[in-house]
Amino acid sequence: MSAPSIEQFVHDNVPGRCSLASALIEHALINRGYEVQRYNQNVVTVPHPSGLIAFDHLNGPDSSVVARSVRALRDVQQLVLARAGVPVPAWATFSAGQTEQAAHFAATELGWPVAVRPARLAPPKGASDRVSTDEEFDAAWRRAMAAYDGRTRRRVVIVEEAALGARVHVFVVRSSVVAATQVVPAHVVGDGQASVAELIDRRNVQRARNPFLRRHPVPRRLRRLDALQAAGRALTDVPAAGERVELGTSPTVVSGGDLVDVTEQLPPHQRELAVRAVSVLPGLEYAAVDIVDAGADRCVVTRVDGFPQPWAHFPSVGAPRDVAGAIVEHYLGAPRWIATRQTATTPPADGSLRVEPLLLSSAPG
Repeated sequence: MSAPSIEQFVHDNVPGRCSLASALIEHALINRGYEVQRYNQNVVTVPHPSGLIAFDHLNGPDSSVVARSVRALRDVQQLVLARAGVPVPAWATFSAGQTEQAAHFAATELGWPVAVRPARLAPPKGASDRVSTDEEFDAAWRRAMAAYDGRTRRRVVIVEEAALGARVHVFVVRSSVVAATQVVPAHVVGDGQASVAELIDRRNVQRARNPFLRRHPVPRRLRRLDALQAAGRALTDVPAAGERVELGTSPTVVSGGDLVDVTEQLPPHQRELAVRAVSVLPGLEYAAVDIVDAGADRCVVTRVDGFPQPWAHFPSVGAPRDVAGAIVEHYLGAPRWIATRQTATTPPADGSLRVEPLLLSSAPG
């Protein structure tokens, strides 16, 4: 049985029947002739000679709950990476009663700008990037503390170097880079007639056609468009034809950034760094790695996400990359899975057939 195109499959099933990431896994499995059973919007299972393989979004049994939980323990992840020799931004953690020590560390030992975020919550809750003054630090500290919202007795904040430079989101499956996506901060290009606000509306019409970006329109409030404000421009301005107007400085999708495929342009040293970062986290065979080129031949890993989003499937610019297909192929072709299939299906010498199924399941992310 073959599935329709990804575009048609997503249109028919998301969001009513399932989540976007789960739809991509289901489509990849059906396209390869597997029968898929769906349990809910996020979880599907597929029969396998070694037992059932379960997928939760893009995650399966080779993206362990331990490795995935580290995404919400930023200080732990930084420590594991640093001890393994993976370059990360300079950082330190502080508890609720250490506001002054944290501010001193930010201003004196790191120097502005810095990033301030909860150390024990999954991003982007309570995070502040590019904090550049004492006043901004105080506001960022309060934001990080408030994000805990009574969830834990021990509120810990991580203060780290704000890694500035080109940021690339690299998807690694085992020892291979499957996709690399750069997020370009929100911007518009003038036509000599439309205002900035009208150009933003046009961009959002385009983003609404993108299954991933439609959830993250370009902001229309001036206070969220820091680059436009810094340039002293207004939403009513009419840019000249061909003029590029920067709207924001944050290279994030939620801030209206565009996804640009750079898989073929990714330098070898960044490929190696991404693969290495995934390999040092226990129980993790595939993940997304954020790398920042900080200049002066220095790249740092700012995050390894064991519960990644399917950015590469739906770029604004460039070719889509089939990360869901690469994940499925991992389970079909990885040596340990091949060995398991052979062991499970080889008859014993006495002629009896005993199959010891290995039930593989994915814990919630």
